[in-house]
Amino acid sequence: MMPSKTSQPERPIMSKSSKKRHCPAVGRTIPAGECGENRASRYPCPADCPFNPWSHGQYDQMLEIETSAGDEVLQRINRSPDFARAVMREVASLEQHGLESQVPEMIVSKVFVERDTQGRTFGERWAEEGFPGVRNDARVLLQAEVRPEAWLLEVRRIIDDRSMEGVNLLDPSPQQPHLIFDRTLAAAAPRFGLYLFLAYRLPHYLRPMGSAMTVPSWNDVDPFDALRQISVHHGGPADGEPLRSWLLGHLRLVQRSIEATWRVRYRAMVDASDPKHGRVEYTLGCSPADCIKRIGRAFSLLPAALTPEEQKEGFVAGVDCLEASDGAPGQGEESAILGKILVREGGSRVEAFGVDPTRRIRAEFERVMGEDARFVSQRLDDLSRRIRVPDMPSDPSLIPPGLAPGPSERGLHPTFFALPNPAGTDPGQTLSEMVRRFDREWMDSAVPALEGETPRKAALDPRLRPILVRLVKDRIRRADLRNLETGGEEDPSWTAQELGLHEIVFPPPPPRAPVEEEEEDDGALQDEIEEEEEDAFDGFLGLLEMMSPPDRTLPPAPGWPSAPLALEEVQDRLAGMARDFRDAEALLDTCGRSGCPLLGYAYDYLIPGMGSEALTMAAMGLAQVWLLFVPPGTRGPVIDPEAYQVRFMREVAFLVSPDGPPAEGLFLEHIRSGPQPGMVEALLNGTMNAAMASGEGWLERFGAAGVTAIAAHLMTSTALLQEALQTPD
Repeated sequence: MMPSKTSQPERPIMSKSSKKRHCPAVGRTIPAGECGENRASRYPCPADCPFNPWSHGQYDQMLEIETSAGDEVLQRINRSPDFARAVMREVASLEQHGLESQVPEMIVSKVFVERDTQGRTFGERWAEEGFPGVRNDARVLLQAEVRPEAWLLEVRRIIDDRSMEGVNLLDPSPQQPHLIFDRTLAAAAPRFGLYLFLAYRLPHYLRPMGSAMTVPSWNDVDPFDALRQISVHHGGPADGEPLRSWLLGHLRLVQRSIEATWRVRYRAMVDASDPKHGRVEYTLGCSPADCIKRIGRAFSLLPAALTPEEQKEGFVAGVDCLEASDGAPGQGEESAILGKILVREGGSRVEAFGVDPTRRIRAEFERVMGEDARFVSQRLDDLSRRIRVPDMPSDPSLIPPGLAPGPSERGLHPTFFALPNPAGTDPGQTLSEMVRRFDREWMDSAVPALEGETPRKAALDPRLRPILVRLVKDRIRRADLRNLETGGEEDPSWTAQELGLHEIVFPPPPPRAPVEEEEEDDGALQDEIEEEEEDAFDGFLGLLEMMSPPDRTLPPAPGWPSAPLALEEVQDRLAGMARDFRDAEALLDTCGRSGCPLLGYAYDYLIPGMGSEALTMAAMGLAQVWLLFVPPGTRGPVIDPEAYQVRFMREVAFLVSPDGPPAEGLFLEHIRSGPQPGMVEALLNGTMNAAMASGEGWLERFGAAGVTAIAAHLMTSTALLQEALQTPD
């Protein structure tokens, strides 16, 4: 039956019988059963057919088919006793080390990647049998999984909340964009984000197979060249189809090499840094507006967004102070954010990252303010314990010589801008106007990475143009990541258009919901602990053994107000918890009965440089968070592991970035920006005090990244529990 004139174009064309439908692939009306048994296998279904489970609008149906196909895989394994025993041995090994989250990827590797003595995979042998007993839709998916591909994805365009376009940098000519369906990546990926994973081709798009690893962006190394160096370093091929085939069987080795390289390069940057944060307080004898006007006589200024904590302290405005490096004005010298100045009625604060910047910005501030600024106090906090990476990489043999950091590796610094003339910046401009101004001036400024040439000149130089493309991609990638954090709309891709780099001009991502709202596992981003480090965490596994099974008969935990708890109230509740639970076993037993999953997440999501003592303390901190939200005798909410993972990795990426410190260079500002800053601060302070009281050598046992990991876990757990339990005011 043809549609009436009022029918919607996308409405299925049905016959009078609801069990028949028009099939555009064969050009006739067919029974629903014929459709289900032939679509995408014998019949070439178009992408816009409403009955095609692989069409754009059928994402949830595709997930159901994935689940069904996964069940078929497990049943087929069980019908092969020898193979099943080999799989179960690996499952037991992973579970013994608390790594249950790696079981799905292990099964994918055993079934679809590893080859027997005849050179065939378990999946290929199954496919030769014709997948007996498997329904058509699951058979189409399994047939795709039998042919996995290694992908180094460079994201080009985010289409919507489930799909994106990108290229495989492993292809001989990676110019043809491919459609990728993956909700987790679509929710979190920036343009030109790099991800390493296995994929399979469904009729109209690709799907990641297991987890995707974020590949760091190193401006001095082309990402494909980095992968090639890693392959050659481990005895693999350097190019073409041999490299892609080698990656299928060595993906975890490559991931470990990337992790180890990231560690040593980040450590080199940290070691070149001055990790001290200065804060100087003044009383102010003039208005805040007059103060900012006078500061502008000494520095170029950028508006600085106030944190919630700064607003609570009464500050009404803030500016970042820029300082040019040595060089003649107007010659395109590089300028950095020297520090920040906050103002309020009757007071001002000067902040800077580093001893010398603190001294210099304080001297200039006091010079221009004169008697209107009276010194009150100064403190200098050493942040090295929070950001320093341990001295030894997990395995130096994993790092190719060409990827090791050189002696000129730049330290962690505030954001850099290239300014032809840093004087005369108008503090009345909006932040977006200033960012656009600095983007424009950057194009005419000498850039060291371009051998001192300007981006405009480099765009015309065939030798420098590839370097410029990497730099501009990185600027766009960073802007997209900032927009995800702040909800902003910054888009520097116009600079690529103006520089003639038309091949990297793509529209900005559409507005996206916060990543932590995603509930579905589409290959969540994760850095796994290396095998040889697993034995260090036996003490943590002992904590898991103290937890009782969940008691499903307990009533649900009460709702939670939207207002955060004050620091003093958190401290009182923690003191009460210490009185109620005389030992860790009693506390963990209560957590277990109330359904707490957080301790397992602490072990599932580790980061490089996190010591065994930090893991144990993270677990205890998470147990305390749980009991602050979930009173004893009640049952806590379900905290989705994929949502936890995505949120945790975002926190880690913000707190431990290979590109530099957190926004404004302030670790504490970030941890105070969450929904429960008092809770996070109290537990983090308690953890640090306990660590330092444990005796000499605590930092080595704790691991330099321990504080960062604990902070990320506390930020993640408090945010997700707040969302799960929050009730309307």
